[in-house]
Amino acid sequence: MGNCCKNNLSEDEQALMERDKTINSKIKKESKTTEQTKILLLGAGESGKTTFFKQLKLLERGTFTNKEKEDHKQIIYQNCFSQMKALILVAQKLGIPIENSELATNFQKLKINDEKFTRDLTQSIKELWKDPGIQKTYELRDTEFQLNETADYFFNEIDRIGNPDYIPTNDDILRARLKTVSIEEVQMEIFNSKFTIIDVGGQRNERRKWLHCFDKVTYIFKEKILRKNLKDFFPEYSGPEKDKKTAYQFIQNQFEQASEIDQTGARSLYTYKTCAIDTRNIERIFHSISDTVFRKSIKSVGLI
Repeated sequence: MGNCCKNNLSEDEQALMERDKTINSKIKKESKTTEQTKILLLGAGESGKTTFFKQLKLLERGTFTNKEKEDHKQIIYQNCFSQMKALILVAQKLGIPIENSELATNFQKLKINDEKFTRDLTQSIKELWKDPGIQKTYELRDTEFQLNETADYFFNEIDRIGNPDYIPTNDDILRARLKTVSIEEVQMEIFNSKFTIIDVGGQRNERRKWLHCFDKVTYIFKEKILRKNLKDFFPEYSGPEKDKKTAYQFIQNQFEQASEIDQTGARSLYTYKTCAIDTRNIERIFHSISDTVFRKSIKSVGLI
């Protein structure tokens, strides 16, 4: 019956059917290829790779697992403890007086118990964070010393974190900092597409291939642009001092100029501006990336 119906079609209609079959075959084949799309997260230390990695997990699952929450609780405890110790140490080195010096001295002698974040420890961090000397020291971050950019977030949430029934929220986990020293690879299905996401973490053996692209860009964040002049790091920068928009454009141009040009004369680089802890923006950007990957794949087989 199929052959009879086909014989009744005009040559144009038969040609259209054959083209339709070809397109469907290519789409089916391409869908298998798309399932194997790999995304490699590269960047210098503290550039947000692992936070972006966490965001992708949220896009896929909507929340973190109970084990991930429990694991990050200990990381957050350690973040609060170590960052306050760092502030006290820097204040002492710079000769900045701490009003509650006795509390600061006693805090420096403490050792955190990973299993328990005591109420006394919580109260000590709360009092020290309010100390004018600690606040003055904090304002000197990025000029005199480096501090986790999320330190103030956790210090301001210390009452909640110190609660015996504390369970980290998604925002808490996104802001938790733990030095990544291994490569993590995870299979994810996001927006009906399958990806292999690879976080290179702290691996140094391959850094020589890409680290130069991030030279002196490690600490370029929106708030830090306002405290530093980009010209101090890039002498060729001629834009206005501490201007976010112009600075963003300059950094983007640096990457675009260093990217390769394909056979059509177009650069094989797409740039997006985001903050790694902004879940909604990460979702929009990854959706755009997914669409770009799909369109490029379809174009490669001649469908568009």
